[in-house]
Amino acid sequence: MESDSQINVSQLLKSSVGTVKQILLSESLFNLADDELVFPSSGTLQLTRTDRGIWVSGIISVFAKNECSRCLVHYNASSKLEIDDEFLPSIDVKTGAKIRYSTDELIPGTNSIDAQHILDLSETIRQYYLANMSIAPLCRINCKGLCTECGVDLNESNCSCEQYQDQRWAKLRELLNK
Repeated sequence: MESDSQINVSQLLKSSVGTVKQILLSESLFNLADDELVFPSSGTLQLTRTDRGIWVSGIISVFAKNECSRCLVHYNASSKLEIDDEFLPSIDVKTGAKIRYSTDELIPGTNSIDAQHILDLSETIRQYYLANMSIAPLCRINCKGLCTECGVDLNESNCSCEQYQDQRWAKLRELLNK
C-alpha cells in the first residue's frame, strides 16, 4: 500500500534533469521513535530531477504528541518543517542495473530510493522533526511546572508546601518591602 510518505518516482527518474513534480501531503500518519509519537502532516513538496537523483524541497506542517518539560503533561504541538534533501536511486530505472556510488559521491546522510523506485519520506520527516524539536518543550508559555516538594501541578492548583526562602536574598527582600 502506498502512503503519502512513499512516492513512486520511476517516471521522474526517466525524465530529463530539471523536471519538477509537485506532491501534496494530506494528513498522513508518520511514526517517530519506536511508534512513540505519531502525527499527521500536510504540505506541498517539490520533487526535482537532478543529474544524480531527486531533490525534495518544500514546507510541511506537523502535529506531534509532546511532553511538557515543566509539568509533564502530554499535549499536541504544531511545527513547520522546511524539507530540503536529495535522494539517490539504488537501481538504474532504464537498465535495472544496481548503481554503485564512489565514496566521493556519497554525502553522509544522503537518502536512497529503493529498488522499486519508491522514495520514502517517513525517515526524512522524522529526522527533520527531531532536529527541529524544542530541547525543553512547554505546554504553554506561562507553565508553572510541578512543585519541587510535593509534585502538585501548579497550573491546576496551589500546593500547601511551605515556601523556601533563600536567606542570601533577605536584605534585598527587606528593601522591596519598604
